Amino acid sequence: QTNASVSQQHSTAFPLLTWTLLLSPFKSHEWVIDMIKNAKYTIDIWWYQISDKVFINTLKQKAAQWVKIRIILENSTYWENNKEFRQLLKQIDKTTITIKSDEHLETNFQHAKTIIIDNESFLVSSANFTYWWFFANREHWFIASEPLHTQLLAQQFESDRTDTFLRKITYPSSLRICPYNCRDELSSLIAQAQSEIIIQAQYLEDPILIDQLIEKITWWITLRIIVWKYQDTILPEPLKEKVRTMSDPNVHAKAILIDWSKLYLGSMNLSTNAVEKNREIGIVTSDKFVIRQFISQFDQDRQSISP
Repeated sequence: QTNASVSQQHSTAFPLLTWTLLLSPFKSHEWVIDMIKNAKYTIDIWWYQISDKVFINTLKQKAAQWVKIRIILENSTYWENNKEFRQLLKQIDKTTITIKSDEHLETNFQHAKTIIIDNESFLVSSANFTYWWFFANREHWFIASEPLHTQLLAQQFESDRTDTFLRKITYPSSLRICPYNCRDELSSLIAQAQSEIIIQAQYLEDPILIDQLIEKITWWITLRIIVWKYQDTILPEPLKEKVRTMSDPNVHAKAILIDWSKLYLGSMNLSTNAVEKNREIGIVTSDKFVIRQFISQFDQDRQSISP
């Protein structure tokens, strides 16, 4: 199988970008824990679910070393209501780790999975900090050091913590912040396809996206799609035949590759709620090495499942 991670530094669409692409379920857990351990001053976290004991204990250790830790966490997840939020509050010292929900904002869910370390590097992911998501799911983790994107994410984090409304910041097209620019940028990304669209996602539900994909089929654009086995939405026949389902590992990724040249990775599910109502964060890269790693694993996944 493809290695758990590949780390390189070279010319990309992001200036001065140092990236690491991680795949779950492999060794992503230890990489992410090491990233937290290496923090010197600040750790800012948007996340949907946090229950992994190793991750929580590592945060507590860093707080004891006077690293400033701030978390924006969903307090009413789809499955757990506010159980995990309350449990995490009980496990940490609120004087050293600050946890805030998104209930003061007009989002539906705080579903972003992003970490900013020392205002110098960031992580964008599809995964939750639970044992299952690290070790049983297909997930993607994108870690980068790049001043512009890190600064913009830091500004958005501060705004989400302190404002009583969703303050919009101007972003480059390589940075997706829902619900601000995700609808337009998602439609634009799909519209650019000239030869092939590859999607690996938990599910495919957004009607606008589905219609756009069907239109691409009529233009003889190749579509290859992998979703989780338990996709609920009944897809139209022209699109259904392009889809394969996978359950080993479970598909929790949220990735779109256009013409082998632009790859989206992030927290945004392909649903109307995610695109238009949630706080979601994603990144678009044109890095050929990242794309090769993604497509290598995608092809292995696709070959492992029946049509």
